[in-house]
Amino acid sequence: MLLAISETPGISRGELADILGIAGSSVTKQVQKLITEGFVSVQKDKKFTRYYLMDISSKLPQNISPLNMIPYQMIRKITSD
Repeated sequence: MLLAISETPGISRGELADILGIAGSSVTKQVQKLITEGFVSVQKDKKFTRYYLMDISSKLPQNISPLNMIPYQMIRKITSD
């Protein structure tokens, strides 16, 4: 999901659902977690809700690339719940 959002800034819920092959309600639930964790931001326009990847580089150690760190942070979050 993070990869799809990073490759298509402004992607909608429906587009994410199509790409991932999951229901729109599942997209909403998962994106809400990513928003809460600070990985994704949301913008609503007249018709759609659009998702954008947040810049998390300031949260990372200096010698680690942000894109390399995302899977680690997500795994850590999932396993700690």
